[in-house]
Amino acid sequence: MPEGSDNNTLEGLVCQNRTREAIEQLKTLIEHVYDEHVKSLVGLLGRYSAVDEAMNEGTSQREMTNTETNRIRSAFLNILSDVREELQTKINFFKPIPRAAEERGALRDFIESVLSRKFDDIKAFTEGNSFIYFSAKEKHSLQDVMIMVFKSNDVEDIVKNSQLKRISRLKHRNLIQLLDVNFQTYPFYLITEFVYGVNLKTIMATTGAFPLYNAKRLLMIIGDVMNYLRQKRFAHSGIRPSKILIDHELEPEISPFDILRDNEEKRMASTFLEDSYYFAPERLHGIQSDSSDATDKANQFCLAALAYHMLTGEKLFKGTNLSETLLARYRFFNDLEVRKVKLAHPRLPKRLAGILKRMLQEQPSKRYDDLASALNAISRVRSTRDKSEELMFTSYRRCLVHSDNFIEQFYDNLYADPAFQGHKPESSEEKALQYQNFHVIVHLLFDAYSASSFMERMARLSPGKTNVAAEYTLMVEVFIKTVSQCDPRWRYRSDIKAAWHQLRDHIVETLRGAVPITDRPVDPLSPAPSAPAAPETVVAEQTLPSDEEPDLEEDMEEDDPEDASDEELEDLDDDAALSDPDEK
Repeated sequence: MPEGSDNNTLEGLVCQNRTREAIEQLKTLIEHVYDEHVKSLVGLLGRYSAVDEAMNEGTSQREMTNTETNRIRSAFLNILSDVREELQTKINFFKPIPRAAEERGALRDFIESVLSRKFDDIKAFTEGNSFIYFSAKEKHSLQDVMIMVFKSNDVEDIVKNSQLKRISRLKHRNLIQLLDVNFQTYPFYLITEFVYGVNLKTIMATTGAFPLYNAKRLLMIIGDVMNYLRQKRFAHSGIRPSKILIDHELEPEISPFDILRDNEEKRMASTFLEDSYYFAPERLHGIQSDSSDATDKANQFCLAALAYHMLTGEKLFKGTNLSETLLARYRFFNDLEVRKVKLAHPRLPKRLAGILKRMLQEQPSKRYDDLASALNAISRVRSTRDKSEELMFTSYRRCLVHSDNFIEQFYDNLYADPAFQGHKPESSEEKALQYQNFHVIVHLLFDAYSASSFMERMARLSPGKTNVAAEYTLMVEVFIKTVSQCDPRWRYRSDIKAAWHQLRDHIVETLRGAVPITDRPVDPLSPAPSAPAAPETVVAEQTLPSDEEPDLEEDMEEDDPEDASDEELEDLDDDAALSDPDEK
């Protein structure tokens, strides 16, 4: 359809309050199509009947009947093409997909009929700003896939810029892989690998601040993805937490379709609000530059804002609406005292605060030379995970390798317990929530401090329910039981067993002071509870003594691009207040 022709469609006339004209045009169109083509179609049917009769009676050579059949087909296709072209000039067949649930069901039926040769078990999954998502399973490989159906036909920019071809060539462990596309027939869709996980935004809202070692691990991976995309000259504005999936291996997964450069005129208000929490000023306000350096500088800011949120549990720019958030941004950039207070947050290690300060400069030229330099500085911030935590983490990953479906096995064990019988999900929505809960459980397993805060919050939201912590403790016991069934080294590695049981005891002890725990039978797989474990070192890593607040005032006086240099940061790192107890 020619550019700008939307105003001439019947829908366009209605939108211009020219409804009478639209009615008259549709009436004329139907009469025109009927009168002009019905006689031709009747003639073609007559010719087809004559061919059938000649073939049945043997009065015509096969070569002659085949030639006539092909001519009939050609004539029909010409008529069909004329009708389609005539209709498409007046009616926008490629209008946005409606949101009504019953119409999405019809869409699912249509998708299923189109793709049923290749895929089984096609189910409506969720809905975003640009796509309606369906999950499915490839028939031959049994691979789980995601079918992303465009809500509208506005895909010209992606096609014209050859973005799809470039996306299909991206190869990174933490980028979701494109498998197939369809932009020839309506509805348009993409097919990607399916990732079971929960987005980072949901996890942060549920569990609060991350331990330093976990936040650092995720930031290094996400930063590596951003660096990879820049090297491939893949233009994007930034990465939002809502577009980062944390899979069951605790790895971040990012879809390249979700971070394509937004059209500033079409950016939704809700999307812009989330962008205002994390995006660099030059990207947020639509200053377009696809240069490698501009993308690299913007990536630094985005990653630093995300790091602040992960480590503190608070957004750098607080605001319940867009105006409040933009005001918070203005104050951060223009009020030195506001910046000092923000970067002196007690959960921010002093050295990391200096790194983030430089990455969060309003002027791109005052940030690090490149994202790689910023990541290198972050990598040198000390964070430790003790030996038992490493044992558990690798044990869990072995379970994922050796179990056909660890998540299902865990829930089968859980629902076999009398306390959870009758809670097994039935609907697809309940099952989706079940998978989300599993990922939250895994995240909290390795962060008892957040688990305690989470339980306190759940207890407040569940008045009269005194067994919130008991249910979580049971989940931990069942999780360990499932690990014992799936980890092939469980039988002959006593240190692995001890690590998991120590974790269980530590969680119980941590939660005991937060919310009541109903007495439960001891897991037969575990020994008697040991003495309370020492406090997690991660809390000490992130909490500064009250008498040693970070002194960033000198750094805040001027926006010197060379402030918080690596040498100065090395000195800051020696501060005993930031050291782990085991390292003093």
